[in-house]
Amino acid sequence: MRNYGFMALFITLLLLILSVQNRAQEIAAASPTAMLQDTKISTAAIPDSGKAQDSFESGGFEDAPKPELLPANISIAERFFWGESGLTRKIGLASEISPESRKYEIKVRRTMLSIHQVTGFATVAMMLGACYYGQKTIDAGGDKKFGDVHSALIGTTILTYSLTAALAILTPPPLVRRDDGGTTTWHKALAWGHVIGMIVTPILAANIKERGPNHPQGFDAKNAHVHQLGGYITTALFTSAMIVISL
Repeated sequence: MRNYGFMALFITLLLLILSVQNRAQEIAAASPTAMLQDTKISTAAIPDSGKAQDSFESGGFEDAPKPELLPANISIAERFFWGESGLTRKIGLASEISPESRKYEIKVRRTMLSIHQVTGFATVAMMLGACYYGQKTIDAGGDKKFGDVHSALIGTTILTYSLTAALAILTPPPLVRRDDGGTTTWHKALAWGHVIGMIVTPILAANIKERGPNHPQGFDAKNAHVHQLGGYITTALFTSAMIVISL
């Protein structure tokens, strides 16, 4: 069943090749951290509220449209937490929406997305370790020594994965969201796959322990290999998501 490892590696490389081809079309606008690309908008684009107020009072802004401080295609989660009447503003964690508050939120966004990448790669490391010790556990017929290490790595993976996801969901919205089909789009598309994997793989693990004459060690190798395949695919999808966002 080690062929599953090569299968997962092949899937990872295939997704990486596809993302590189897509990235080549926008290489002129490449940045070191693509995840932050949509936040790297000059704060000069945000009007200064003091100057705007002075101009308004002097009669220069009677017919001027209200500046857009939130992206037009804001997500449901972003609207819930960071909209004009969002939760963070209602409970006092964020100020009322204004040019100054949005400047600060953009800085917070960049920090949160940077931490998101760090915890993401930490999660990759935990996933790879869990896959390795999962293989050792299967090879040893369910040996408890390897199984305990595998379980500890799984627990750490769940924690770092949850933190990584929370950072992505709770981050303030950008000023402008570019839906250009770039690496961020690939990153989000791959997220659907590894989220499903993180749900299904633990469910598959519940079928590994079996009792009866056909399983004297209380370990069903067949079900363990199915769980292992789910783990490899989830790891491949998550690793690919981290790779494409770092190109």
